[in-house]
Amino acid sequence: MFAQESDLQTAPNSIQIIKTYGARDELAGLAVFGIDPSSVKEFPSFQNQLAIVRTVAPTKIDESLAQAISIGVSRTDPQVSLINSAANDGGQKFTVLSAGTPNYVFTCISADRSNCDTAIDVYVGVVTETRKAGIIDGLKRLSQDVGRVLDATNAGSTDLSIKLNAINSSISNVSGELSLVGEDTQTTGGTVSSVKLSTYAFGLSVGLIIAILIILQLTYTDDKIRSRRSFNRLQSELLFLGELQAGGSDSSATQVASALVFQAKNAAAATVHVCSTDSTSTSVIVAESLEKAGIAAHLTVVGAQNVDSMSVNELVAHGAQAFVLVAWRNSTTARDLLNAQQVLVGSGNRVLGVILATPAN
Repeated sequence: MFAQESDLQTAPNSIQIIKTYGARDELAGLAVFGIDPSSVKEFPSFQNQLAIVRTVAPTKIDESLAQAISIGVSRTDPQVSLINSAANDGGQKFTVLSAGTPNYVFTCISADRSNCDTAIDVYVGVVTETRKAGIIDGLKRLSQDVGRVLDATNAGSTDLSIKLNAINSSISNVSGELSLVGEDTQTTGGTVSSVKLSTYAFGLSVGLIIAILIILQLTYTDDKIRSRRSFNRLQSELLFLGELQAGGSDSSATQVASALVFQAKNAAAATVHVCSTDSTSTSVIVAESLEKAGIAAHLTVVGAQNVDSMSVNELVAHGAQAFVLVAWRNSTTARDLLNAQQVLVGSGNRVLGVILATPAN
């Protein structure tokens, strides 16, 4: 129903574009003249620059595209290195240097790729202008400080004059330019848009009814014993002696044999008849598995017939004998197990418990 009534859209619903721009290092040339680039303090600071961009850029986008598009803008931190050197007094001196310039990351989500490209270009332009103004302001302030010191020096200073000229020259060269260094694009596919609500309701209703019918069938018709949990749900007085792999030699047979010997001693039984509760299976193979586990040294185990096949003489209770029932996994039903117990107990026999056996492959 879903396939017949749906019209799959092949065009993406939205596209996410992430562009990374690298900033030009406008102050690197000052180091040649002995000026520490970190002495130039941008104003506004780069955090305030981003705040200005987030305020100014959306207005320009509205004017350019006549619609509002949300753009995320962030700035990565520059790389930092730690230099260790010897001090004059014999100690250690550590210097922290900032290497390179940070990157600007612009993120846009829109249904149209061209709108995102245009909006990001607007943001890049605003960042360039704001960054340029901040660097120039920092250079001018540093130039004024150096100029005042130079004026206060009566004899003048050739070194300060060179630095002042370098700073003033840098002011005219600042561009605030950003360069695209990386781009990542992710698209979100179309969704089914033409499926009627009544189709969903009908499909859910039919599926729910079918599921309930299957659960009811399994609950009321399948009473086969599949695990110890199935046995526990019977709330029977039968003692669960354990599980074993028929015909195998694993440790489970040893554990079952130990439990059976303990119960037989408590009941003062010298012989135990292993009785199958499934008419299609025999208990002989279970008795053989117990003998392999060494039960014969403590107890006589006999593979008996199915309860329904026993004669009167076999069902009549004998003082030194007891029975243990075998439930075959995925085969024996709860009804068969409880019926076998009732027949044996009604004949005056002692039932030591039940073994859950898995048929050999």
